[in-house]
Amino acid sequence: MEDWLSLYNLVVKVCVYLAIAIYFLKAENNDARFKLLIVVAGFFTLSGIIGDEFLAQFFLGAWLVVMNVPMMIPRNYVLVALVAAALLRVYSPAFIVVSAFLYIIIMWGFLWGAVKKAGNLPY
Repeated sequence: MEDWLSLYNLVVKVCVYLAIAIYFLKAENNDARFKLLIVVAGFFTLSGIIGDEFLAQFFLGAWLVVMNVPMMIPRNYVLVALVAAALLRVYSPAFIVVSAFLYIIIMWGFLWGAVKKAGNLPY
């Protein structure tokens, strides 16, 4: 179980960092880049304060939903799923399975949006 959890955490990190790098490189202006840097710095700060990067991923996922980042499913469903996963974190060991599914949807949608954005810009 511990190996699966560390592998899952690594996959989420790779997806997040890759998408953030693409968004940063293809941002329309310096203001958009600055906002993205603030969010990334906030994520690492929350990870340090909470001491659990796994829990801090909720904040990153919520930010992606609020910023209307393209996803595979409507963002209303993702918001409900984030709340459900947060409740499961407190009350159930099924949290890992539910959150893994949720983050896969969010992160792959985030990656798809970043790649699509990179492909639409003229060079």
